[in-house]
Amino acid sequence: MVSEEDNYLLLRPIQDQEVKDAIFQMDKYKALGPDGFGAAFFQDCWYIINKDVCRAIESFFHEGKLLKQISHTLIALIPKVDNPTFSGLPVHN
Repeated sequence: MVSEEDNYLLLRPIQDQEVKDAIFQMDKYKALGPDGFGAAFFQDCWYIINKDVCRAIESFFHEGKLLKQISHTLIALIPKVDNPTFSGLPVHN
């Protein structure tokens, strides 16, 4: 069961500090997003982009809609075998 306090926390508007905390908890050098921007960009440029990023996140929670550019996904198939091959040809590093 969800307590009254938990329910209040779940329903209250998101705070800018929560958005910042989430972004700064991300590993700076993990894979880039489909737009080519990784966490390093958001962290290093936070002082410039923070208001726009926070407004976009707030908009999502208020309207329930994501910009279509945000919901793009990349799928990378990573072979889990030694010396993977494609069409019988070895893959070289």
